[in-house]
Amino acid sequence: MTVVFCAYTGLLNAVTSFALAIFIALKKQKTPIDKRFFFFAFFVGYWGLSYYFWLSAHQYDVALFFIRNAMVGAIFIPSAFMQLVLDLVESKWKFRKTAVVGNYLISSAFLLFCFSPLYVVRLEPRLFFPFWPVPGVLFHLMLLHFSLNIVWAHVLMWKTIKRTSGLRQNQIKYVFIGTLVGFVGGCTNYLLWYGVPFPPFLNFLVTIYIATVAYAIIKFRLMDVNIAITRTTIFLLLYAVVIGLPVTMIVWGKVWLSHQFGKCWWY
Repeated sequence: MTVVFCAYTGLLNAVTSFALAIFIALKKQKTPIDKRFFFFAFFVGYWGLSYYFWLSAHQYDVALFFIRNAMVGAIFIPSAFMQLVLDLVESKWKFRKTAVVGNYLISSAFLLFCFSPLYVVRLEPRLFFPFWPVPGVLFHLMLLHFSLNIVWAHVLMWKTIKRTSGLRQNQIKYVFIGTLVGFVGGCTNYLLWYGVPFPPFLNFLVTIYIATVAYAIIKFRLMDVNIAITRTTIFLLLYAVVIGLPVTMIVWGKVWLSHQFGKCWWY
């Protein structure tokens, strides 16, 4: 049951992130901020979907493939997020372009070895998880790259919040809060990689960034869209997530649910 819960947090993160990406893709006119949010949401969704398939796997080889596949998303998340934040705070840093290009080059270098033992050595049982990854030497370097970018990006947002006011301050504030909570929840996954017996129950907090961004879109016009259309679209997307997942489980997962939870699967 606990493994199932953790798996479905990944699915929830994937559905909400892909919903934001689709919402942005359907916009007629896209600003640079829109494009940055699209790629960030896409990589988070890619990670979340592979995360779900990894924890749902019953065979070693399948689980190994999907955890390595999930790392593809994780590798590019910090680069996409830093580029997003640099645009969001309108950074005038003269090395900005170099930093963005350098970040993506580093992520691309990690990607080349993502499916090798240099990144994930093997899987082994940890706590109640039958297939938990053991990190390789490149994983440590990726995590350092990940951490530096996320911390730096939030420092930039915090400094901008302190020196701005009004609409712009509120836009950045909600992105800051949402992504901070989301990254804290997502990073709980890495504790068990290093043998810390703390299960990733907080992984669902990744979805918080979607809720705060949606609020910023509606309340503070984070993205330049018609407010009436935005309210309706976001309501439908969130409603689809809240209602759609249980209905999908019931319709498509009768046999699996019966096996997992017995005759009371419908409950």
